[in-house]
Amino acid sequence: MCCFVGLLYTPRLRVGYPAENRARCAWALGSPIVARAEIRALIEAAIDRLPLSLRTVFVMRAIEQMTIKEASAALDIPPQTVKTRFFRARRLLRRALEVDLGSVLDDVFAFAGRRCEELRRRVLARFGLLAPDDAKTS
Repeated sequence: MCCFVGLLYTPRLRVGYPAENRARCAWALGSPIVARAEIRALIEAAIDRLPLSLRTVFVMRAIEQMTIKEASAALDIPPQTVKTRFFRARRLLRRALEVDLGSVLDDVFAFAGRRCEELRRRVLARFGLLAPDDAKTS
């Protein structure tokens, strides 16, 4: 069954499809709106999985745009703790999103083999930067 079906019938992501496939399908649709919604849902889910202490600081700093001092005063914790929790939250989010989106992002700048190599040689030759070994093979 095509992963597009789930996108057409529900505003939220279908749980049955792996995140990687949902994001890949959104890009395949060619619709930036659909892709943005898919990625937003993945980010929201990753934020929801953060421990409460890290999620609270992350939301205050990244989403509410609070300063370190404001977040520190609101939570009644030292500013250094706010910095540490924000750093840890970002690190956990980055890791979670790498798992969900890793292979999708690899495809964004995919290497097309011989075609890319030929283009690289032409560009380097035009600027006079072609190595002698490369000139022999072209």
